[in-house]
Amino acid sequence: MIALCPPPGTVDEIADELRERYRQPQAIVVWVDKAHTWFNQGERWVDEELGKLFRALRKALGQRWRWVLELREKPSAALQGAGVMVLEVPGIDRTGLAEWLLASAPPGQEVHWRYSGDELKRLYQWLGNRRDEDRSQAANPLATRLLIEVATAQGSTPTEVLQRLLSRVEQRVDTALLADLYDSVLSAKERELLNTLALYRDAVPTDHIEKLEAALHLPNSWDGLERRCMLATDANGDRWFLHGFVAGWVRHRLGYPTADDFWMDSCLPDDLHYDQRQLLQRWHAAVAECWLKQLDGARRITRPNLLRAREAFHHLLSADRADLLGTIAVELLGGIDEGRMLRRLWEYHATQRERRLPLAEQITVLELITQLDEYDHKAWRFLGESLRRAGATCERVQSCFERALQESPSFPPYLANLGHVLLSRGADVAQIFLDRLDQHRQKHAEAVNDHVLAIAAQCLIEIGQVAQASQLRCEQIKAGSRNPAFYNDEADYQLSLGQFDEALRLLDIAQQRGVADGYSVSIRATVLAKSGNEQAASQLRCEQIEAGSRNPAFYTAEADYQLSLGRFDEAQRLLNQVNHLGIADGATRAMQAKLNKHR
Repeated sequence: MIALCPPPGTVDEIADELRERYRQPQAIVVWVDKAHTWFNQGERWVDEELGKLFRALRKALGQRWRWVLELREKPSAALQGAGVMVLEVPGIDRTGLAEWLLASAPPGQEVHWRYSGDELKRLYQWLGNRRDEDRSQAANPLATRLLIEVATAQGSTPTEVLQRLLSRVEQRVDTALLADLYDSVLSAKERELLNTLALYRDAVPTDHIEKLEAALHLPNSWDGLERRCMLATDANGDRWFLHGFVAGWVRHRLGYPTADDFWMDSCLPDDLHYDQRQLLQRWHAAVAECWLKQLDGARRITRPNLLRAREAFHHLLSADRADLLGTIAVELLGGIDEGRMLRRLWEYHATQRERRLPLAEQITVLELITQLDEYDHKAWRFLGESLRRAGATCERVQSCFERALQESPSFPPYLANLGHVLLSRGADVAQIFLDRLDQHRQKHAEAVNDHVLAIAAQCLIEIGQVAQASQLRCEQIKAGSRNPAFYNDEADYQLSLGQFDEALRLLDIAQQRGVADGYSVSIRATVLAKSGNEQAASQLRCEQIEAGSRNPAFYTAEADYQLSLGRFDEAQRLLNQVNHLGIADGATRAMQAKLNKHR
């Protein structure tokens, strides 16, 4: 629902404000369906603020506004208050049932639809969900309507329908009748339209009817549902309603839990088969398209536009059509219930990542989150990372990381992300990061961790200050850093200087501290090979290959070594293994060319 923001204050203060605002209120009747959801077991308000507003409205508007609350359970006397009349609607009595059935008989069948005595008693008890023949309960009006529709459509009589359905003792009578109507009476096209209508969380606007039939290729299906009294219209004929019981039954049949809060705030149910998911998404997409056409790009914040935006948003998420979210004005989404919108978007984004949906769709959702809440640093970070993976311009990625850091300047990953993107833009921009790092450290020292300093060392290399980068790494190693980048990069640097023993010493320290990684092993093998210990290097590489390493450097270097020994078949086997694993790179392709020349 569109969010209500009750005015602050006591009941009396709110009532005074309402009287001041609405000096001559129009006389109306307010009907609330499923009003029992306002109360917790009929004892207290689920939302006390809503209860306070309700009491204030009654106090301020008096008899000008008459409230009709339709509940499935009786509220406590304390909640009812003064001047409240509680009316239990039991259903249809025996005489009324007999008259209704006779009036509904098909022409020429009146004699078979005229009931009295034991036959009427049996129908009456069944329609009242009574198994005990010594007691009676008024017949359920909805069940009676369904019985009439099933019997008429099947060319049978109410008692014949009763006889056929008596075996379904585990079901309520209205449920059994609805299932029979759905499975045996409605056509496939009518069932599909009914399924689609059950996905509406609000009334169905009249101008959606033809659009739905056209979009889903279901001509004249609406007429069949209307003819069987499955739908009811409002006084003006502008909106249509599917009975709450029917909608809930259909949704449950489609796989949705019965809880209303799930239905209002979630997209598709879990554990759907692929084909069922595809169908539900198709129906949700058709409904979303109807709401979008009504919206037609509007930005003005009015109640009809807010309703359309809210419903289009819900059905687009349910249909996995995040690509169309951008067609809804942000002003409208923010005007509905920003907190709920953001929660739904984050939940949907988590689903996108889990299901590995296209990056472009993930980016659309993250962009919408940042538009609804420009201070959400996590959204800016995820947006920047997604844009980077999608190959967006460095400037666009940088602006996202800048904003994330601005909103949360003490979080090291945000500073590291900014460092990565600035480093990728070359020496001039790398120097900018080093300058900014010095300034940032003065105010937010906690944001500068090992990861950030490792990026700073790479920036020093980028601008030609190789010795300074080595000094920075050595300082962090001496301080006991657990970031493998310092050990690997410094060992690689010592290797370039021909300092093999120093390189191995650094790698040994990393191994002792438990921070060595696959790259550490690769560097060690290279150091051993260049220092003349080819056999030890080969043994190390083979251990990694046998362990299933996905680092192509091991395979390429070992293939080169086997080639030097004249073992062409072994070298080829190693390169074939790289191709089989799908990890070939430029070096392995060059190695293949080299091997081909020696054959």
